[in-house]
Amino acid sequence: MQLHPGPRQAIGPAIDLLGRWFNLAGVVIGGGTALAARWRHRRSTDLDLFAPAPYLSSLAKAPIEQIERELRERAGRAHPADIVIGRTHLRCLVAEVPVSLSGTRGFWTEDHDPCAEASTGVPLAASTDILLRKMQGRTLAQGRAVARDAYDFVVAQAIDPVAFRDALAHLDEEQADVIAETFEAFADAQPSSEGRGVEAPAYPAILERGLWKLAAQVLRYPRGDFGIAKGDRDAHGR
Repeated sequence: MQLHPGPRQAIGPAIDLLGRWFNLAGVVIGGGTALAARWRHRRSTDLDLFAPAPYLSSLAKAPIEQIERELRERAGRAHPADIVIGRTHLRCLVAEVPVSLSGTRGFWTEDHDPCAEASTGVPLAASTDILLRKMQGRTLAQGRAVARDAYDFVVAQAIDPVAFRDALAHLDEEQADVIAETFEAFADAQPSSEGRGVEAPAYPAILERGLWKLAAQVLRYPRGDFGIAKGDRDAHGR
């Protein structure tokens, strides 16, 4: 399983560098990085790493100035804003690629289709877990609507319905409605989303047909058929 260029060049140096200070046993590639590697549905330009919280507990005791100094040297940047270190979260640049390492209290689900990044053997997080984190963390907890998430949900409902429905099963009906309403509000009032858009979409018809309303529909009717045309799925080996 190969990452897109950028994350692919950063994964080895990132694991080597971060492994100097942190026990990365149990680390996985998560977020849109993993979904894009698995589904090839869009381009991912950053690298999201997750590790069980106990492995990052040493972050608060780590030699922060030393870590920052080496990260700056590796990244070729000197500005302190390039590096953010919190209690269980670190963001930096490695090989000019944004890299994040986050601690997690645990993963919600076991992967029904396990796979790993080709060059390092670092596992990809379960698609169900990634989708659930997008639903619970960004949209429910933060009240944010991001086009990449909405697009991921529509694609997941069409090409990995088991993972999509498993993620939804961890929410109650009211929570799913809140996410759908958030997306519908964007469709009615805001032409673009927060943050980066969807880069190199393999299914551009999703965007052309109205991303936000489609995303709301798949959340309300996860067994419906309105995301990706069969011909488009066949063209991408789905």
